[in-house]
Amino acid sequence: MWTTIRLFFRLVIWKNFKGVFLFFIILFAMITTMKTYGGWINQRHFKKFNESNIRGTLSYVRGSGTGTGIDIGYVYKYVFLPDAHLWFERTAEIGDSVIKPAFSDTLILKKGNKIYPFTFRKYPNDK
Repeated sequence: MWTTIRLFFRLVIWKNFKGVFLFFIILFAMITTMKTYGGWINQRHFKKFNESNIRGTLSYVRGSGTGTGIDIGYVYKYVFLPDAHLWFERTAEIGDSVIKPAFSDTLILKKGNKIYPFTFRKYPNDK
């Protein structure tokens, strides 16, 4: 087994060291760019969400690793990252009401007779 590993290292890794090294440099640059650009996009979306006075009925709820997106009346689209990320997505449904005053740290989800307050993450530059 060790002979196979040494042979693999000699034939593939060592002879193609420049190619492997270049691959990892390009991979590192791509990941760094995506994280930086993605953070900038998310911060821009959060700024719109934070400054908005939201009051309306959900027409769409979607979630991803970068945040939760909600549409209010098919017109206003917001992206934010609730602290209870998955719980918000599982609780909120189309037709539920949401309320969030501008610059508030809490979004209120009204589901029938129940009220669910959700806090969300803020970016370091925002107050």
